[in-house]
Amino acid sequence: MNASTLARTYERLDARITGFLARASVPTLRVGLGIVFLWFGALKFFPGLSPAEELATRTITQLTGGAVPPSVSLPILAVWETLIGFGLLSGRFQSRRSSCSRARPSPRSLTRRRSRVSTSSRTSC
Repeated sequence: MNASTLARTYERLDARITGFLARASVPTLRVGLGIVFLWFGALKFFPGLSPAEELATRTITQLTGGAVPPSVSLPILAVWETLIGFGLLSGRFQSRRSSCSRARPSPRSLTRRRSRVSTSSRTSC
């Protein structure tokens, strides 16, 4: 295997990995964050199960100056976190394409241009 064949193999592998990560990273992060929100929100529905229950009630009491008691704020926070979790898991409220993703070139075009374009001239969002 000569150097040029090895370089082409590396470039193809790099393009495939970059393409996969570009497609899978945002959905994976969205689902993971949705699970965390759903889990933390669901735990707050059951008194004493959430490790963050005391922190949440103290914080809300402090931020509202005691106007909102924990008996009211905790169920509202539980519903809110659960809704955020369901929203992230469903993906229904995400934008189809952000302006950043439209401006970003495809991984294949980056691979072809990598030798011609310096890394400092590329823009990122």
